[in-house]
Amino acid sequence: VVGAAHMSTPLLGYTVVDSIKLVLDVPSYDYVKLYGATTQRAAIFAKVTYGRSPMVAVKSMQAGMGGLRPALVVLHGVKKVDELGLEIARRENIPLAVTRIEDIGELIDRLRSIK
Repeated sequence: VVGAAHMSTPLLGYTVVDSIKLVLDVPSYDYVKLYGATTQRAAIFAKVTYGRSPMVAVKSMQAGMGGLRPALVVLHGVKKVDELGLEIARRENIPLAVTRIEDIGELIDRLRSIK
């Protein structure tokens, strides 16, 4: 959706999170755990309605962690990405993608099959 110029950036892993639980239940200081050992990971937000909240969360992560951010943000479950979410991705230079795989279990199975 945003950031096609980053298509050749290698990803070294991924983290799948429930977007609603992250925003409502996880303290912002724990957001760093999304990255594991490297920021060259995809942050995959599941059960997204519009995509605004995950992008605001990623932007706030950057502010609280000295500019650290995922190499790619993937939205699962969204039909149409919110314009503010798209604008945040553009301004912050964060590659943003949408998966059309509806079943989260299938998405995780496909991710695990990547070698």
